[in-house]
Amino acid sequence: MADSKSAGPKDENVEKIRDILFGSQSREFDRRMSELDARIEAMGQGLKADMDKRMGALESFTKRELEKLTERLKTEQSERFEELKSLEREVRDSHKDQLKRVAQLDSQLAKDALELRSSMEEQSRQHAALLSEAEARLRDALKQAHAQLSDGKVARLDLADLLSEVALKLKREFDLNA
Repeated sequence: MADSKSAGPKDENVEKIRDILFGSQSREFDRRMSELDARIEAMGQGLKADMDKRMGALESFTKRELEKLTERLKTEQSERFEELKSLEREVRDSHKDQLKRVAQLDSQLAKDALELRSSMEEQSRQHAALLSEAEARLRDALKQAHAQLSDGKVARLDLADLLSEVALKLKREFDLNA
């Protein structure tokens, strides 16, 4: 314990010597450190305020841009929806027009087919009449030709009689001359 008491005054002396030699520099160092701490803290507060301000501005900008994009998206979506409705109407109208055209063409085709059938029936009747007329003329011509041939031909019996008669006459002539 005696050592600790004797070390105590020595330590105090060393402290006093130190204070005399380095005291003013130490105090100056402490003051500068305090000022530096204060400046660093002020700068930190300024940086924090600046960062808060910038973050707030960035957040506001981000929100505005997001709102603009959302609004633009809604507008485009609405426009596309209207365009889609318009296209749907056009397709529906076009489909109706096509159905009407098909119905008209079908009706026209049926009408044309009926007219064609009537025309063919009329032509068929005309051809049948012409054929009947030609057949009648041909029959008449055949009858006339037959009649002419019949008039001009000699019946077999008549010819046989004639030839027999000629043969008898010739025989008589030969008998008379002989």
